Amino acid sequence: MQVEDFSRAKGAWNKFARENRGGVLQSYEWGEFRQEMEWEVSYLGVRDGKTTRLQALVMRKALPAGYGFYYVPEGPVVKGGDWNDPKNREAFEAFVAHLEQRAHEDKTVFMKVDPHLPAESFPLDWLAQIGFRDSPEDVQAAVVSEVDLKPKLEDIFAGFKQKGRYNVRKAVKHGVTVRKGTGEKELEQFYGLLEETAKRQGITYRKKWYYELFRKHLMQEHKDAEFLIAYHGQGKEKSPVAAILVTFFGDEAVYLYGGSTQADRNLYASYLIQWSGMEEARRRGCKFYNMTGIAATDDQNDSWAGLRQFKLKFGGGQTDLVGARDYVFRPVEYFLFTNADRVRRKLAKRSGH
Repeated sequence: MQVEDFSRAKGAWNKFARENRGGVLQSYEWGEFRQEMEWEVSYLGVRDGKTTRLQALVMRKALPAGYGFYYVPEGPVVKGGDWNDPKNREAFEAFVAHLEQRAHEDKTVFMKVDPHLPAESFPLDWLAQIGFRDSPEDVQAAVVSEVDLKPKLEDIFAGFKQKGRYNVRKAVKHGVTVRKGTGEKELEQFYGLLEETAKRQGITYRKKWYYELFRKHLMQEHKDAEFLIAYHGQGKEKSPVAAILVTFFGDEAVYLYGGSTQADRNLYASYLIQWSGMEEARRRGCKFYNMTGIAATDDQNDSWAGLRQFKLKFGGGQTDLVGARDYVFRPVEYFLFTNADRVRRKLAKRSGH
C-alpha cells in the first residue's frame, strides 16, 4: 500500500468520493473552503497497485504552543464504502502509519475521524484494536435522520407522518412558494432569517463571512449547494419567511442550516421548504436526504428534542453513526488539551456564551 498526495487530481478525487459513499465534507471543494479558514489541508490517497483504496481530506488545525490536531471530516472514504474489506482496512492502517510519522514532525497531538456510516455496520472493535478511542466531543452530529429518496416522489411524501403531510399542504394553502438560488440576494435573505432565528432562540451562529466563503466555493465555482427560500404574500408584499441551505454531493443531499420568521409558526413554510429540498435532491439524483442532527431519544428534556420531533415528521428514521474517534500521537498533550477544552465549554455554558 502506497500513500500518495492527490492534491493535483481534483477531478479524480471527486469522482472517487462520489462513487464510494463520500459526502460533501470529503469533496475537493470543502478542502478549498476550509483552507480560507486557517486550516492546513492535505488530499491523501492510498493505492494498492493501480487501485485507489482510500481517500482522506485531512485538515490540520493549530493549537497553542505550536501544536495541532488532524481532522478527517466524515471520512476517510474507502473503496465501495466497505470497511469490512481486508484490503481497505490495510489501506487505512497504512494511512494512519503515514500520519503518525508526520505527526512527530509537525507536533500534531491527535487525529480525529468520523466516517459517515451507520455504527451497526461498522467494525468498531477493529477500530479500537488499532488504537482509536471514543472522542470526548463529536464535531458532526452522531445521530441523524435520513429520508430515503429512491422511491417515487408520491411514495416519499406518503411516507411522511400524517402531521408532516398536513403541514406541507397547509403551507401551500396559505400561499407559500419556494424559490431556489445561489445569488447574493438569496444569501442576504438566508442569512437574515438565520440570524433572526438564532437571536430569537438564544443560540450561537456563524458570521456572514462564513457563508460568503461557502457560497464562493460550493455555489459559484461549483454547483454543490443551493439556498431555498420560502416566500409569503403577493407581488411587492411577498417576503421571505423561511430559508435553508442544502448541499448535493454523490448519493446524499444534506440540510445544513436554516432559519425562519416568527410568523412561520402559522404558515408552516419550514415544512414546505424541506419537501422542496427533497424534490430538488431527487431531481439531482441523490438517494438520501440527510436532515442532520436529532436527539438520540424521545427525552423531552433534551435540548434537541424539538429538532427530533420536527425532522422525524418527514418519514426518515433514526441513524446512529460511527461518531468521532480519536487516534492519539502525544498522550500527555492530548490529556491537557482535551481537559482544558472541556473546562472551557463548561464555563461558556455557565456564562451563556
